Amino acid sequence: MGFKTYYENDIFGFEDIEAKKAQDALTPEGEPDDLPIRPFSVQWMMDVLARQKVGGRIKSTHFFLDEVIWGEPKGIGSVRVKITPNIRVYIERQIEDMLGQRTWINKAVFKPDLTKYAGNEEQVAYDIFDEVQKIYFTNVERASETYDNLTNLVRRMAGRVRSQAPEIYSYQDTKEVNRDYYIIYFAIRNVGVGKLVNKRAHVTRTPEATIDVNYNRERGLIRVILSTVSVGSGTGQGAWEVDLPYLDSWYAPGQNKDEIIDTVLTALKYY
Repeated sequence: MGFKTYYENDIFGFEDIEAKKAQDALTPEGEPDDLPIRPFSVQWMMDVLARQKVGGRIKSTHFFLDEVIWGEPKGIGSVRVKITPNIRVYIERQIEDMLGQRTWINKAVFKPDLTKYAGNEEQVAYDIFDEVQKIYFTNVERASETYDNLTNLVRRMAGRVRSQAPEIYSYQDTKEVNRDYYIIYFAIRNVGVGKLVNKRAHVTRTPEATIDVNYNRERGLIRVILSTVSVGSGTGQGAWEVDLPYLDSWYAPGQNKDEIIDTVLTALKYY
């Protein structure tokens, strides 16, 4: 089973593996597990990742609970695995923008099945590391002072999200702000009340998602922001507020369009 299958079938890992009975009975620390279900251990997964060597020789140079880097922390071409608080896995590569600034570009986003793979954290780590190695040994992307394919990227992104995003998202429109900036709008159906409560303690709703796609000419990179907009009675009729983004990533103009769109789809799926 290819890694691509993960995007389509909620499966994290190349193949289902039959864990050894002795391993299933132990916690990551090697102690008997008295609980009927042991939660997925992010620390164990990251510990395993940090011990892996790219090409059998390149050790990780930076390790925290939520981040592992192979290559120099500020080096061009270095690859980073980053874990978000809601256990999304980002694989990123460091490049230089047109201003000479080091920037992490998004190469992949994954969401492990925390229930299915509890006890098999090593397998998840190995699957992630396989992707790290593939990325590490491919040509490093570059920023570009020109980019003429933003319209095509946005059209393809809108089309794929319309056909592949969860049913709660209903495509509304794509607006061109200018030649370097587009916004894709989606209504969110059947979500009930949202997370925000305004100053008057009125619960707000979250009926809309937006995908902002912008080519930054100064930096020579593409930025994609996925966020929701909460509306409600607020401080006045029709008041609204933008929630924190679920995805805010940079991409190189030369990246494969579907690679970029895959990261957006995964973020939408698990927003």
